[in-house]
Amino acid sequence: MKKNIYRAKSVLSDQWIYGDVFRERNVAGDLRIFIRDVEKDEYYLIKPETICENLFKSDNDNIELFSGDIISFEDCNAHSDENGFELITFINSGAIIWNDNSLGYEVTNTQETTLEDILECGFNIIGNIYDSLK
Repeated sequence: MKKNIYRAKSVLSDQWIYGDVFRERNVAGDLRIFIRDVEKDEYYLIKPETICENLFKSDNDNIELFSGDIISFEDCNAHSDENGFELITFINSGAIIWNDNSLGYEVTNTQETTLEDILECGFNIIGNIYDSLK
């Protein structure tokens, strides 16, 4: 079975729809964006601002990670004073967003930890920027 590459909110139901994204112009020339649910072979008109891309990684509970997800993860902060250097770890949270400057995804609100470190070490999805937190 093909993996879903995108998800977005349905215009009609406000529910997440998973599948392939398609664009078309209606007779008036307005752009409309749809997701084709590959399992049902049905098309849904979606809210374009809610399109999220599957990053093909799963959290600690085996839930697929999409752009726009809010995750919790272990972060660290380097601290040094007259007594030396100390690495302080703590639980943090941030959203997965696209960065136009680096042309890649990053996580917001981190201290020292990179998205690559987080994906390797583990994380939990706690919400999405388009929904409320769990």
